[in-house]
Amino acid sequence: EIASSSALSLASQSLSPLQVLHLARDAALGLADAHGIEEGKPPTLAHRDVAPKNFVVSMEEGGEGDGQAGQSSKLLRLKLNDFNFATFLHWNPRTGRRC
Repeated sequence: EIASSSALSLASQSLSPLQVLHLARDAALGLADAHGIEEGKPPTLAHRDVAPKNFVVSMEEGGEGDGQAGQSSKLLRLKLNDFNFATFLHWNPRTGRRC
Protein backbone atom coordinates (compact mmCIF):
# COMPACT_ATOMS: atom_id res chain seq x y z
CA GLU A 1 0.00 0.00 0.00
CA ILE A 2 1.25 3.48 -0.80
CA ALA A 3 0.66 6.22 1.74
CA SER A 4 -0.13 9.71 0.53
CA SER A 5 1.71 11.52 3.35
CA SER A 6 3.02 11.47 6.89
CA ALA A 7 0.68 12.05 9.81
CA LEU A 8 2.72 15.17 10.58
CA SER A 9 1.23 16.76 7.46
CA LEU A 10 -2.21 16.69 9.12
CA ALA A 11 -1.13 19.42 11.56
CA SER A 12 -1.46 22.02 8.81
CA GLN A 13 -4.94 20.89 7.74
CA SER A 14 -8.27 22.03 9.08
CA LEU A 15 -10.06 18.88 10.20
CA SER A 16 -13.54 18.53 11.62
CA PRO A 17 -13.93 17.06 15.12
CA LEU A 18 -15.39 13.91 13.54
CA GLN A 19 -12.37 13.52 11.24
CA VAL A 20 -10.04 13.89 14.23
CA LEU A 21 -12.07 11.25 16.08
CA HIS A 22 -11.81 8.86 13.11
CA LEU A 23 -8.02 9.37 13.02
CA ALA A 24 -7.73 8.74 16.76
CA ARG A 25 -9.77 5.56 16.34
CA ASP A 26 -7.50 4.46 13.48
CA ALA A 27 -4.42 5.02 15.67
CA ALA A 28 -5.91 3.05 18.58
CA LEU A 29 -7.05 0.17 16.36
CA GLY A 30 -3.68 0.07 14.61
CA LEU A 31 -1.83 -0.10 17.92
CA ALA A 32 -4.13 -2.81 19.28
CA ASP A 33 -3.80 -4.85 16.09
CA ALA A 34 -0.02 -4.46 15.81
CA HIS A 35 0.49 -5.39 19.44
CA GLY A 36 -1.71 -8.46 19.12
CA ILE A 37 -3.97 -7.24 21.89
CA GLU A 38 -6.99 -9.44 22.42
CA GLU A 39 -9.26 -9.46 25.42
CA GLY A 40 -7.77 -11.57 28.18
CA LYS A 41 -4.48 -12.22 26.37
CA PRO A 42 -1.14 -10.45 26.81
CA PRO A 43 0.32 -8.36 23.94
CA THR A 44 2.70 -10.16 21.56
CA LEU A 45 4.62 -7.16 20.23
CA ALA A 46 5.78 -3.79 21.55
CA HIS A 47 6.21 -1.09 18.89
CA ARG A 48 8.43 1.02 21.22
CA ASP A 49 8.43 4.15 19.03
CA VAL A 50 4.84 5.38 18.84
CA ALA A 51 4.96 8.98 17.62
CA PRO A 52 3.17 11.05 14.97
CA LYS A 53 6.15 10.61 12.62
CA ASN A 54 5.51 6.86 12.62
CA PHE A 55 1.97 7.06 11.30
CA VAL A 56 1.18 7.52 7.63
CA VAL A 57 -1.95 8.85 5.98
CA SER A 58 -3.78 7.20 3.13
CA MET A 59 -6.95 8.21 1.32
CA GLU A 60 -9.76 5.72 0.86
CA GLU A 61 -12.71 6.13 -1.46
CA GLY A 62 -16.23 6.03 -0.08
CA GLY A 63 -16.88 5.47 3.58
CA GLU A 64 -18.80 7.58 6.02
CA GLY A 65 -17.18 10.94 5.29
CA ASP A 66 -17.64 13.35 8.13
CA GLY A 67 -21.39 13.77 7.77
CA GLN A 68 -21.27 17.29 6.34
CA ALA A 69 -23.13 18.13 3.17
CA GLY A 70 -20.95 18.71 0.13
CA GLN A 71 -17.94 16.88 1.58
CA SER A 72 -15.91 14.56 -0.59
CA SER A 73 -16.43 10.87 0.00
CA LYS A 74 -12.66 10.38 0.39
CA LEU A 75 -11.75 9.28 3.88
CA LEU A 76 -8.42 9.98 5.58
CA ARG A 77 -7.01 6.84 7.21
CA LEU A 78 -4.15 6.75 9.70
CA LYS A 79 -1.87 3.70 9.68
CA LEU A 80 0.94 2.68 12.00
CA ASN A 81 4.31 2.38 10.30
CA ASP A 82 8.03 1.99 11.08
CA PHE A 83 8.56 -1.08 13.23
CA ASN A 84 12.36 -0.67 13.43
CA PHE A 85 12.37 -0.69 17.24
CA ALA A 86 9.62 -3.27 17.72
CA THR A 87 10.17 -6.13 20.14
CA PHE A 88 8.36 -9.45 20.09
CA LEU A 89 7.09 -10.42 23.53
CA HIS A 90 7.15 -14.02 24.71
CA TRP A 91 4.98 -15.19 27.58
CA ASN A 92 5.21 -18.21 29.84
CA PRO A 93 1.82 -19.93 29.50
CA ARG A 94 2.07 -21.48 32.99
CA THR A 95 2.93 -18.34 34.94
CA GLY A 96 1.49 -15.68 32.62
CA ARG A 97 4.74 -13.75 33.01
CA ARG A 98 6.91 -12.37 30.24
CA CYS A 99 9.94 -14.48 29.35
